[in-house]
Amino acid sequence: ERERLRERERVMIVSRILGPEPARWISLFSGMFLAFTGGTLYAFGTYSVDLAAALGMEDANDVNLYGSFGDLGVYLGFVMGIFYDQFGPQATVALGGSLGFLGYFFIYLQITEVDPVLWTMNILFFAIGQGSFAVFIAAISTNVKNWPNKQNGKIVALYLFFYGLSAVVLSFVYTTVETYMFTVALLFAFATIQGLFFLELVPISPEAQKMPLVANASEDDFEEPSSKYLEDIDPSTKKHPENIATVGVRGVFRYVDFYLIFLGFAGVSGAGLMWKNDLGSVSSTFGMDDRTSNLVVTWGLVNSAIRIIVGFSADPLGPFVPRPSWVLFGAFSMFLSHVLYLITQQNWVLWVISVGTGIGYGIAFAICNALVLIYFGTESSGLKLGIASLAPAIAGFLLTFISGQLSELASDGEFSNCVIAEGVDCYFTSFLMSSICLALSMVSLAVLTFRHWRRMKRRQAPADYGELGEEDDLDGVPDT
Repeated sequence: ERERLRERERVMIVSRILGPEPARWISLFSGMFLAFTGGTLYAFGTYSVDLAAALGMEDANDVNLYGSFGDLGVYLGFVMGIFYDQFGPQATVALGGSLGFLGYFFIYLQITEVDPVLWTMNILFFAIGQGSFAVFIAAISTNVKNWPNKQNGKIVALYLFFYGLSAVVLSFVYTTVETYMFTVALLFAFATIQGLFFLELVPISPEAQKMPLVANASEDDFEEPSSKYLEDIDPSTKKHPENIATVGVRGVFRYVDFYLIFLGFAGVSGAGLMWKNDLGSVSSTFGMDDRTSNLVVTWGLVNSAIRIIVGFSADPLGPFVPRPSWVLFGAFSMFLSHVLYLITQQNWVLWVISVGTGIGYGIAFAICNALVLIYFGTESSGLKLGIASLAPAIAGFLLTFISGQLSELASDGEFSNCVIAEGVDCYFTSFLMSSICLALSMVSLAVLTFRHWRRMKRRQAPADYGELGEEDDLDGVPDT
């Protein structure tokens, strides 16, 4: 009730002038702009080598640590999740946009300085990461509340698409690192201003808001044969058929499925972020500096496209294809591409890695975030997504950092020694490490897929398994 009162108090000028329906659509498009702005760090591989040169860094591999601090800022998002749940969209956009603008603008000033203070770069990239996540979480958390829950799977997929599309567009228009930093600082400024005016909560009925993400568990919202899929769902609770329990933030830690999601998400996202941060350096060792932006575009385009394809397909195929199996397939695609590097070090392998990593990374982010809310409900959605984002934060930072140390050992401390054509491969152990992480994540995802399939099969056949009560234990954890 307090949340509904707060939302009522946040009625913005657009709703007052145009009414709730136009305001709902305007907020949706405003969120797309914010999501696009939040994904700017995905283009890091395009300018990483140029950034190292502009800062006068002798070892181009050292700059990759800046990218991992940016990732750490993005995926330590529980801070911004708490902030959003407490203060709402406008305050979150204002804070996030300010961090993003100041971060990029001060990096621009550092690049143009004669003697840049390098240690501040880690702080600036971390601030950019926090700002990026803040504007993204404000956009997605606001708009999933603005529409009927059966539409929210599409909204999540759409926003993830724009989030990933950012790297593609920015890599296409990239010229110099100085211009890039200044342009993206302005992008954050414009996105923040429009978000303050146009992003707003235009809530639907309280009953619909209580239901978990993606679809109302009502036969009217599904076509056959999906209605049979829901015949054992209690219409009074209106739970999503894949819901385990609608719990608060602390409640998710009681469920084995949450840890399986977390581990699977960590392995896939960590390997993907390692590739994103190392891409510029790896392509340089292959003598493909002129193709780096094309590799980033390929990775970003596949990543963006797969997010929206899987996001729109997962809901209608839910009764037939267990949702975690999508992530398992993505992890396997990424695993094959990283193992290929261990087998042969040819230029074309980098294109395969960009495609395979884009597939796995895109699917993981399209499914894992939504899966947390589907399994455990949308209560405190900002904080739940923030906690789930600790998986890529931890894994991405560790894998990128360790990869940098391993490549430095292989090159005897001189990155210029890393030349594939001369037989010096500085990234073999990095891809061996990522392959092992992906193999472990596949084990976690396979267990999660089996548990999901078994739970759904039992719910589809209550006559064989008995009616499901509040204390029924299907998977080693309480059902509610």
